[in-house]
Amino acid sequence: MSAMSAALRTALMLAEAGVPPLPLRQGKVPFGNCRNCADGACGGRPNMKNPSPCTCPAPCHGWAAATTDPTVLTSPAWASAWREAVAVAYHPGGADLTVVDLDNAAAIAWARETLPATQTVGTTRGEHWIYRGTMRSANAVREGVDIKSTMAYAR
Repeated sequence: MSAMSAALRTALMLAEAGVPPLPLRQGKVPFGNCRNCADGACGGRPNMKNPSPCTCPAPCHGWAAATTDPTVLTSPAWASAWREAVAVAYHPGGADLTVVDLDNAAAIAWARETLPATQTVGTTRGEHWIYRGTMRSANAVREGVDIKSTMAYAR
């Protein structure tokens, strides 16, 4: 079974559960703009500045391109992204979730002392604490802590 088919299968399972997935390329970052949006033609990636979905046929606006629509996920416009995908991410805000991304032991200790208990998932560098509801996404809210929700992706 190819990595592409495994990534797409994971994406379809997430979508079925109501969690909008998106493919990540080498470096575990979203794919770049589609041809229609290249060089700022779409107004400088406007969907990355507003909590609204990407309307381009290809997955070109990062978290805003995440979708639960299996027709979009399996479309020809997304096929090359799935062939090149090295990981699958998801848009927490699109699933009415907020992820507190804790990147080191000190951040995890802070969260244990400060935040309400919740579902946690281990990551390569720390933990994701997952809460119901959305809020504004923010990086570096304190050392090793990012908030991923309405305008971010998590993996």
